[in-house]
Amino acid sequence: MKKNRRLSSALIALFALPFVACDCSETPTATAKPGIKATPEFASWGDVCNETADVQEITITNTGRGALNAREVTIEGRDAAFFSLEEGQERFTIAGAAGTYVLRITHLSIGDELGKQHEATLVIHSNAGDEPLTLPLSADVANLPATPVLSFSCADTLPACGVENETCCLGSGSQISFGQIAIEDVATATLRVANRGCGVLDVSDVVIETLGTGDTCSTMESEDGVPFEQVTVKGFAPFTLAGTFDPNSPKTQDITFEFAPVDSLCTVNRQYNLITNDPAATPGEVGASAGLLSGQAVQGLLTINPGPANFGQVRSGETKELPPEPKYPEPVRSHIEIRNSSDLAVIIEGVRLENAGITQDKDQFELAELARCCPGVPCVTFGFNETITMAKSSGKPASESCEDRLYAKVRYKPTRPSQSHQARLVLDHPASLPTTTSSVLAGSSAPKAVPYPGVVSFGMASEAGCTTADLGTCPARACRSTCVDDDACPSSSKCVDGICSDPFIDLVKVCAPICGVAERDVAICNNGYANLSISNVEITDVVGGAAPVDGTSPGNPPVYSVTNRCVGTEVAPDACCTETVSFRDPRMGTNSQAHLWVQTNDPSWNDPKGMLIDLTSNSLEDPSNPGAALGRIPVVPFPTAPPFPMELEWVELDATAAHVDLGEITSFRWKLKSVVGAVKHPWGERGEIDPTDPNKNCPDTVNNGQCVQMRGPGKIAFWTERAGFEYTWEVTVTGGLCDPEWSATSPVTVVPRAQDGT
Repeated sequence: MKKNRRLSSALIALFALPFVACDCSETPTATAKPGIKATPEFASWGDVCNETADVQEITITNTGRGALNAREVTIEGRDAAFFSLEEGQERFTIAGAAGTYVLRITHLSIGDELGKQHEATLVIHSNAGDEPLTLPLSADVANLPATPVLSFSCADTLPACGVENETCCLGSGSQISFGQIAIEDVATATLRVANRGCGVLDVSDVVIETLGTGDTCSTMESEDGVPFEQVTVKGFAPFTLAGTFDPNSPKTQDITFEFAPVDSLCTVNRQYNLITNDPAATPGEVGASAGLLSGQAVQGLLTINPGPANFGQVRSGETKELPPEPKYPEPVRSHIEIRNSSDLAVIIEGVRLENAGITQDKDQFELAELARCCPGVPCVTFGFNETITMAKSSGKPASESCEDRLYAKVRYKPTRPSQSHQARLVLDHPASLPTTTSSVLAGSSAPKAVPYPGVVSFGMASEAGCTTADLGTCPARACRSTCVDDDACPSSSKCVDGICSDPFIDLVKVCAPICGVAERDVAICNNGYANLSISNVEITDVVGGAAPVDGTSPGNPPVYSVTNRCVGTEVAPDACCTETVSFRDPRMGTNSQAHLWVQTNDPSWNDPKGMLIDLTSNSLEDPSNPGAALGRIPVVPFPTAPPFPMELEWVELDATAAHVDLGEITSFRWKLKSVVGAVKHPWGERGEIDPTDPNKNCPDTVNNGQCVQMRGPGKIAFWTERAGFEYTWEVTVTGGLCDPEWSATSPVTVVPRAQDGT
């Protein structure tokens, strides 16, 4: 009895527990699913150098609860060849939720890829869904060499070729002249080094070397016996310059040269070499990685500062003076200073201009004023042929004493175009040796012919019409305006014919419609300082486009023409003259190209023909034959006739099914080529049927003289005389696509049966 009581207590306790419903049906456990997410959702390399590898990382995250299995990871698309996955990442697994995996993708462009945009797609097939995960990939290849490109220029610290005890650069900046420097003075010149390439430029050293016997600045010794050089590179340390994607904004760094003569016989004739990794800058080549240093130490003589004096670029017909320096006492208006640095007085008997070397440019400069100013008294002026006594050097600044100084005002007034006008400012002092002191005056006033665009592309020959799908399909002339004036274009471009055009490359193609004319304006602009004279504009070297028309007759070459409206004109600085170049492809054929030569007085174009502009056009591909140019396609087989015609009936021949893929059929010409049978057919002469008199050769004995009926374009009917004869007809189809006409011929043979079917 106690045992049953304990069982009842257990049951009561069981029923006292919270009741939970139980589904006893057999239900499988839910499977945890994976999810997939990429960060970032697209990968852009931005601007990259050609032939340079760069890696981007993409993090893949498992956003679900189950294991993520990426069974295939590929890169697809137009430019997939330029992107690659790290080895071994073609598949991967992320086991748990929120787990990650990092894909490393390398972009590397090799070959002729400058200026191109690369686009591809990263595709990940996984168990996270039926559709793969796709991520866009893109990179813009710089339009510059992958290597570093070294270039020189004068630094901004020398805006007017230097002031007292400073110097100037000539030409491209690689030739540096310290001028005449009094001993114990110091002259510095700053050279600006620029990297105009895409790769990193390493400048590891600057080496100064003596050139022949013209250099007399030997190594000196100080009072304590320590050797020192009179020409040095000041504070140089190796440096690198990052590459650039914009040649107009290169990375730069300055290098300073110093000339501190202590020997009165010191004449500088040296070459400096920059040791760099620029593959085109071979040490020892002036203008590549090397330049010249020149200068002279003087004692007991006059010095001219700056020497030489460079006026820079000046427009033809205008006048420029060197700017005044505020440190010179008023009213001196020019900073060409003539100074006596010696302990002896010097008597000047004349100041004049003379030609420098073989140039005849002294008339491009003008002596305007010669003056000496003493503190507290008005400026004293002199005539250019007046005798002037220069006191010995006072050693004082000009603000305290100027008896040992003269100031010359010189004007540059170019009237003839030239890249470089040079003359000399000469001081005659016969009582002192040497008997003259001179300094170079330099300036330039040259025209600069620049084409916009530099390459004229007539794109791909196609039917006329507008499209903006991409640059691969050229838009028609009427719908391609992208600018109204130059303000809407980048600084290096001009608005020409409604397009922002660059002087080096044409980014917009223009339609060359079938049998039509495409036109493209070319602006010949003067980016220089003197009037640009255009003496000739011509198109030469036309090649391509002369493939066969229909397999039998030759095609005509493409036709390029130019308006020649600029020939004989003078284009002022900052102005342009516009030529219109026309292109007509007489057939749809192969690629073609030509050259547009513009002959001007721009001295920088060394070719006697002048400035070269490339003209190009592309063919349209034959859709039925990939890789082949689309031309006139021969006529399809024709004509047709009833299969079993009867004798003594009209038989209709139909050639209307004839067609070509390009152009149109303009006429059908029928000819009875032959009638063959056991006996002679009563029909008269065979030959071409006259559509205005089709029964001209039909005898009266055949169907009362009615042998032929013209039943409309492409159709003809003839009367069958009797069974047993074999009639062979020939039709010639004529059509036109541009010029000239073409034709195709096809035969058809008809054998009529007897009325009883035999």
